[in-house]
Amino acid sequence: MSELTSQGIGIVKRQAEPLSENDEKCLWEKNILGNSTSKSMLYSVFFYNCKLFGLRGIDEHRNLAINQFELHDENDNDRPLIIFKGRTNKTCKGGLNQRNVSPKVIKHIFSDIELYNIYKEYICLVLSVSDDGDSAGPFYRRALEGRKFSKQCIGVNKLSTMMKSMCEEGGLSGNFTNHSGKRTCATALYQAGVEEQEIMTRTVHRSIEPKSVRRHDEGSIHRVRT
Repeated sequence: MSELTSQGIGIVKRQAEPLSENDEKCLWEKNILGNSTSKSMLYSVFFYNCKLFGLRGIDEHRNLAINQFELHDENDNDRPLIIFKGRTNKTCKGGLNQRNVSPKVIKHIFSDIELYNIYKEYICLVLSVSDDGDSAGPFYRRALEGRKFSKQCIGVNKLSTMMKSMCEEGGLSGNFTNHSGKRTCATALYQAGVEEQEIMTRTVHRSIEPKSVRRHDEGSIHRVRT
């Protein structure tokens, strides 16, 4: 082991890669993302929950509820928007030492009506199989054939490999994990010129050290589906 370390082997940890603009386009073109099937809708809301709202690899996803999303078909600019209301997570647990750190609340205005409609349709379909239309129920449900969803929620094991499965089905090459979604979020915001403080608000980083926000500034500028 010491000999391998002296050669530099195993020192650099392989990081999850953000999806590039071309990667994202490829997933849409191959109908991995979209609304052609329930599975493509599931992949879409999962990926854009990461990219738009900075959800973490697993902890925020597995506890996600339908009522954390508030949809508005129009706003002052005649464009639809979603207000996402976060909850306590790995970074913001709500303890005494974090009493001034509030769960994030993000208002995202859509330039792409197609993506907004996917969220709207997905939530309607999931509510239809929830007990009495319970909006406090789990957000992620098992995709069935066609455009239907099961009452059963998706388990942790399935959620933990969602990004990897989606990218493999799309034929993308690279080290893609669920954390790739959050890296894609930070990369897109950073290269769009968004200030670091705002990036921290969306990704819930508590510092701007290189190991947090600034390490996500790689890749091409993302202008796809926002």
